[in-house]
Amino acid sequence: MTEHPARSTRTLIGFALLYVFLSGGCLLAPEDPEPSPGDVTVLFIGSSYFGAWDMIDHFRKLCDEGGQDVFIGSFVRSGLYLDDLAREPGVAAKISERDWDYVILQGVGTTTAYPETHHLLTSYGSYHPVYPALQTFKAMVNATGDSTRIIFQMPFAFEDGMLWVGMDDDYFAMQQLCYDNTLAWAGALDLGVAPVGWAWREILLEEPGTHYLHASDWNHPSLRGAFLMAVVFHATVCNESCAGYAYRAGMPSAEAAHLRETGSVIVQGNRRLWNLRE
Repeated sequence: MTEHPARSTRTLIGFALLYVFLSGGCLLAPEDPEPSPGDVTVLFIGSSYFGAWDMIDHFRKLCDEGGQDVFIGSFVRSGLYLDDLAREPGVAAKISERDWDYVILQGVGTTTAYPETHHLLTSYGSYHPVYPALQTFKAMVNATGDSTRIIFQMPFAFEDGMLWVGMDDDYFAMQQLCYDNTLAWAGALDLGVAPVGWAWREILLEEPGTHYLHASDWNHPSLRGAFLMAVVFHATVCNESCAGYAYRAGMPSAEAAHLRETGSVIVQGNRRLWNLRE
C-alpha cells in the first residue's frame, strides 16, 4: 500500500489551497449585465471545486472558440456544500434573475459516494444530504421557469479514495459509488448529468502519475483537472466536441488535446445515459 498523508497534514494543506483558490470567499465569474439575443444562459453553483484554476473561464474560452454564444452566471463560495447553497439567499436570488437555460450544480465526492455516512468518515465532517438538496434546487428552479435544464456534476473521487482514513476504497471504488449514486439521483429527479468524474476516471486509468488531475491536497482539481471539467461542461451544454479546438489553457498542445478529446467523447458518446439533450 502506498503512503498517504496524515489527516492533520492533509487538512492543513486543503485549507491552504482553499485560501489560495478562494481568498475573498465568494467568487462570481465576470458577466455582462444582460444576455444578448440568442445566448445560451448558464448558471454555475458550487464551491471551491468550481472556483479553482479559473475553471469557469476555461469553459467560456472553449465556447468562444467554438462560436457558441453563452451568458455565464455563477455563485461560487468556498466551504459550502450543496445543501448549504440550497439555503443561501444569494443563490435563490441568482436563480430568480432569469429563466436560465442551464443551472449546473456541483457535486462533492464524499457526500455523493457515501450519502448516509460521509459525516462519520473524517474528524472534521458534518452531515450534508445531497438528494434533499437536489429536490430543493429542482423546486427552486422550476418556480422561475420550467424550461431550465438542471445539470448535476458527477463529482470526482479523492485521488487516494478513502484509504487516507483507513477504509478499503481506493480512487476507483469511490468513483464507482459516485457514478452509481449520481445516475440514481438524476434518474429519480430527471436531471442531466455532467460526467466530470467519469472523464477523470478515464484519464486516471492511464496512470498518469500523482497529482495529475488532483491538486497536492489529493482533493481539489489541478489545472489539468479544472480544464477537463471545463471540457465536460462544454460538451454537456453545447452538445459539441471540442477535440479539434486549439485552446489549451497554457498546457502543452498534445496534453490539452488528449484532455479535450477524452472529455468530449465521455459526454458525446452516451448523451442518453447522462440524460442530456441530443
